[in-house]
Amino acid sequence: MESLSDDQARRLIYSLLLTFRDWPEDRTQPIRWPELTERLSAPSRHSPDALRRALYQCKHEGFLSAFSAEGDTFRVGHLTPLGLRMLQDEYALARRDYWRYYGLRGLFGAILIVLWLLKWFAQR
Repeated sequence: MESLSDDQARRLIYSLLLTFRDWPEDRTQPIRWPELTERLSAPSRHSPDALRRALYQCKHEGFLSAFSAEGDTFRVGHLTPLGLRMLQDEYALARRDYWRYYGLRGLFGAILIVLWLLKWFAQR
């Protein structure tokens, strides 16, 4: 039985919610675990047991309207407003981290280019 860190579990839940948000088929049909791992929005090497625990956690925290597992198949309901809000919050965090990292690198690079241009003009 694999144990996930809090960050890994959060990323797995986010990936599951993204997958179910974009799931095109009828949700009343049972889904097999291998089909879920193929469709996850982020590559997953998690066991079906870890996926099952993450889905139960999604249901328990109110992100999914329903979840039930029987053997090697499961059924899932729709995303609740709380689940959609969680997706928006995670997206905002990822976007903020992206701009914090690359924005500062870009700013530093721009400052270096301006200094190099000033030095070049001063030498002329």
